[in-house]
Amino acid sequence: DNHFSVSYRLERNGNPPQTSMIYQSDGNLLSGPRDDFNSWTDQPTYSAFPPKFGDKTVEINKWRIRQVHGDNYLSITHFSGRIVRLYRKDGQYFPRWHIPAPQDDIYSAYANADLGEPTCAFLTDKFLQ
Repeated sequence: DNHFSVSYRLERNGNPPQTSMIYQSDGNLLSGPRDDFNSWTDQPTYSAFPPKFGDKTVEINKWRIRQVHGDNYLSITHFSGRIVRLYRKDGQYFPRWHIPAPQDDIYSAYANADLGEPTCAFLTDKFLQ
């Protein structure tokens, strides 16, 4: 509920899984590479909260990743209202942009409570696009 991590696994040379970034609901960011807080195990686990897809949005438990403010930004927001990272389309990023932000803040992934109809989502066993 309070951590969201991005991790990867190299499928060669027996390399351990690596975590690139851990986003915490309190706004802290823990960057990698690191060997902990990754989602790779010997067996898949099943969540009581499966991912939901919406209009340029992915919701995973209490986290939303959503395109916001037109097509200019990607927001990673916790349900508490904290925008933990805001990426601009030119590559700039803004950690702890508005912490905490009101739910209707234009940069919040929760500004619109409705997820909308799924668009731009493509899921395989290897990636989410």
